[in-house]
Amino acid sequence: MSTTSQLIEFAKSSGAFWMNRGTGIALTWDSGIYWHNLWTEHDDRGTLLYKYGPSERWEDRSTFVASPFEDWTAKGAIIHVGEFARSYLGWDPIIIPQVDSDPVAHPYVYSQFFPWVGGLELDGKVLPLTVRTMFPTHRELTEFAHIATLDSQILLDAYMSEDGGALRNWVRHS
Repeated sequence: MSTTSQLIEFAKSSGAFWMNRGTGIALTWDSGIYWHNLWTEHDDRGTLLYKYGPSERWEDRSTFVASPFEDWTAKGAIIHVGEFARSYLGWDPIIIPQVDSDPVAHPYVYSQFFPWVGGLELDGKVLPLTVRTMFPTHRELTEFAHIATLDSQILLDAYMSEDGGALRNWVRHS
């Protein structure tokens, strides 16, 4: 079973309602007010993109993470869907840093593509993903940089573990 499929099953096990939506799936915990969407779409060059993003009250989806690689998009979805699932299970949240307090915490350089869209560079090469974020603080991109090197299965396992697994140092205990 793919990491994305496991994430969907985890969400459902925590009480999420799901629906097929176009070329993907939508998940909600609040009777459809806020939706988490995972879908595929071709860009203007014909490249298949895996996308994750929110929508409200079944309005148009907005892309939060997009990549031609499912694994990159899965990581972005895991952070958000996983946090909702943990909350509905009554587990403590995993708080991934959104500010770089340690300049060597990760090896990435931030790139701004548009006013609200950025990406990561490694060794001078732009990675194949975009993340919706606001510059100059780029909190969402910083958060993504902290987990980008993790295997998506390890990341998902952490969210599916009450103690936070590999991310236990970032669990905020209540």
